[in-house]
Amino acid sequence: MPYYSTKIFVSTRARHLQGSSFGAWLDLRSYDNQVEFLDACFDIHWEEADDPEYRFCGEFADHSSLGNETEIKPVVWDILEFEEPQQRILFTYASNFSLEGRSLFEILNCYFGCYDSDADFAQDYFMERFPVLEKVANEIGVSIDWNDTWQSTLSKAIVRIETPLGFWYFSNKPEDSSDEPRIAR
Repeated sequence: MPYYSTKIFVSTRARHLQGSSFGAWLDLRSYDNQVEFLDACFDIHWEEADDPEYRFCGEFADHSSLGNETEIKPVVWDILEFEEPQQRILFTYASNFSLEGRSLFEILNCYFGCYDSDADFAQDYFMERFPVLEKVANEIGVSIDWNDTWQSTLSKAIVRIETPLGFWYFSNKPEDSSDEPRIAR
């Protein structure tokens, strides 16, 4: 179950200026594309002008990468074509950063995973890349401070997003540009 909602309340500027709260909640998942969604909006507000000025309220209406109060961007439907775990990653990223200049596959490839803490991420990151590191540290009697490792090394090259599900980590640079996403935890 996603922690984000794809439901948008649709009203119009004219109704808003009249003090009316008439409108309807529409689920973006119910429409294959922006055109179908806008047709449904028109069906609700058909009695207004030929081209009503819609007002959207909801999670996707609050993020410039996904939309605003007057527009839901077509990229939302591009994201909805992915499976739910990938949708969650993409919506989390897009809710915090611009999608400009980055493909959806690139964002998926830059995703490291969701962790409970920076220390957990730092340890997993280094152990995956340098499996001998912990063994050597134990042999010479050194304890690795993973929080410090995050602060001093990784926080400069990796972005962290705090969500209700934990901390999500993304590389600032694409690891590869293949069309197949590398899916982490």
